Amino acid sequence: MAKNPTTEPETQRTQSEERPAESTPPRTGSGSGRVALTLLLLFAMVVASASTAVLAAVFIIRPAAEVKPVEQPAPPAESEGPPAPAEFTLKDDLIVNVYQTQQRRYLSVKPVFVLENKDGLKELESKKVELQHLMIGILKGKTLEQLDDPQAANAIGREIAEAANEQLGLTAKVKRVYFTQFVVQ
Repeated sequence: MAKNPTTEPETQRTQSEERPAESTPPRTGSGSGRVALTLLLLFAMVVASASTAVLAAVFIIRPAAEVKPVEQPAPPAESEGPPAPAEFTLKDDLIVNVYQTQQRRYLSVKPVFVLENKDGLKELESKKVELQHLMIGILKGKTLEQLDDPQAANAIGREIAEAANEQLGLTAKVKRVYFTQFVVQ
């Protein structure tokens, strides 16, 4: 079959005429719809920005005058209830030889004295030398067996408190003696 040169261009023309142009989209309405949509979006952005600024001003940024200080309760008057106990600690460790060990073993303690009130602190400080002498006399009389007892520190603390109250003539009594260090070596 021979091709007719006259029919071929017609076919090509028909195909090109049937296809719509792809480069230009069809217009369905006027340009006023797009302008209205753009204005609506712009208005929404302005409203969102303004509300964010208002919320920030209300909840985050507060003037210094509006900040209220936390009210602290007033300290109790000194006439209310019993006076608070006070603590007195010797600055240096007290080291004594353990009794009946031929000076091969020693005891090192760091006592804390609990007084009835803070008025006795100055008085106990002024009698520190007498207090150390009293403690050395009690501690160097303890045997290794007495010091190995689990309750030794408590018993010795009570003994020192009683002796300090009896022998030193303190106006503020020693309530307890605790040890922050109690070492036998």
